[in-house]
Amino acid sequence: MRTFGKDRYDRTLADVVLPDGGNLKQQLVKVGMCWWYCKYAPRNAVLEELETDAGEKRMGLWAEAQPIPPWEWRKAKRPPTPYVIRLTSSDSLFNVACFRISSWWCCHRCLSSWMS
Repeated sequence: MRTFGKDRYDRTLADVVLPDGGNLKQQLVKVGMCWWYCKYAPRNAVLEELETDAGEKRMGLWAEAQPIPPWEWRKAKRPPTPYVIRLTSSDSLFNVACFRISSWWCCHRCLSSWMS
C-alpha cells in the first residue's frame, strides 16, 4: 500500500499495489468493475482512458444499457420502498402499506383484500 494523505473524515488515502507492481484501482477500472470518480481524481488521464476503453468494450458494469454512477444513484429521488404488513382484525384481514420518508413513516391501508 502506498499512502498519500487523509480525507476529511481522517481516513487514510492510499493506492493498493499488487504483487506485480500494478495498481489495484487501475486494474478494477480497466475491467469495468468500478467507476472512475473524476470528482476526486479530476486530472487522472490513466483512469479516464481505462474507463473509456472498458466502456467501449462493454466490460463489467458497462455491459448494462445505461449504467448509473453511484453518486447519481444516491442523489436520485427514488420512490420510497413500501413495507407491507398484514394485520388481522376481529373479522377480516387487511394490508397496511408503510413507506419510510426521511425519519417519518407514512402508512396507508389497502382494503381491497378486506372488501373482497
